[in-house]
Amino acid sequence: MMKLLVVANHGIDSEAVCDAIVERAVDGPVQITLVASASVGDGPLCVPRTEYGERVVRAHRLEAAERMQRAVRRLRDAGVAVEGVVSADPDERGFAHDVWDPSRFDEIVVSCHPWLSCRRAASEPGPAGP
Repeated sequence: MMKLLVVANHGIDSEAVCDAIVERAVDGPVQITLVASASVGDGPLCVPRTEYGERVVRAHRLEAAERMQRAVRRLRDAGVAVEGVVSADPDERGFAHDVWDPSRFDEIVVSCHPWLSCRRAASEPGPAGP
């Protein structure tokens, strides 16, 4: 059985990502592990220092968990064997090492925003901007 690791965050429950995984599963037996980081950043400037900062971190983690639940439900409904993992550890580097063991996976897919996201395209002049 093919073992596939899919790393994403905001797009983990997108139609494009889920459809691509379902298409991959049609090719033969595959075990999917979805990983979404709930990190709000890395380094000393990203450590919440106030109650508001703590609320932002909790909300970010909750949103990541909800996206993961939607993706797992959608894939399972399509008959795909899937496991979903969302980071809860503020030390994202330790989390990544715990989940990703190269000997466990045959393929790795990383889904991220396109080079010019909507927010960036709207704020910067150029071919994709205003």
